[in-house]
Amino acid sequence: MKVSQVVGAVVGTIAAVIAVNVVGNLVFGLATPNGSRAMPIKTAYAAVPPAGGAGGATAVADAGPPDPVKLTAICKTCHSLDKGGANKVGPALWGVVGRPVASMAGFGYSDAVKKLGGAWTEERLDQWLTSPKNFAPGTKMSFQGYADPAQRKAVIGLLVSMK
Repeated sequence: MKVSQVVGAVVGTIAAVIAVNVVGNLVFGLATPNGSRAMPIKTAYAAVPPAGGAGGATAVADAGPPDPVKLTAICKTCHSLDKGGANKVGPALWGVVGRPVASMAGFGYSDAVKKLGGAWTEERLDQWLTSPKNFAPGTKMSFQGYADPAQRKAVIGLLVSMK
């Protein structure tokens, strides 16, 4: 294989990964073209009559907790969520809760993540999923985070169940 073919394959792979990330962020509402943050998944609300009868302001009730399967669709563009899954652009996430940070064999972590030390607890995952770039400045992870605490809780709940 010629050097130009190898370089072309590497450049093509990098371009494809970037394109998947950009399209995924736009499709799932994590970033808008102007860079502003949007809510990843819209929560449906149903009108509920106010307590005490008619009149007054109308209250709303949440239609239920966010769906972690839908929320993790963006994760799957870079991570495997399968038991025994291989590393992809990001490390495999099965068993991440309780695992030492930057410990997935065969994955090249950024220095920013290596410096974190400790283990992935639910609290640390909540901070990470809020904003990876704020939690570990210099990380290579391009995901902007989940602004909604209920969404983070749903994703972390799914990760906790992966043992």
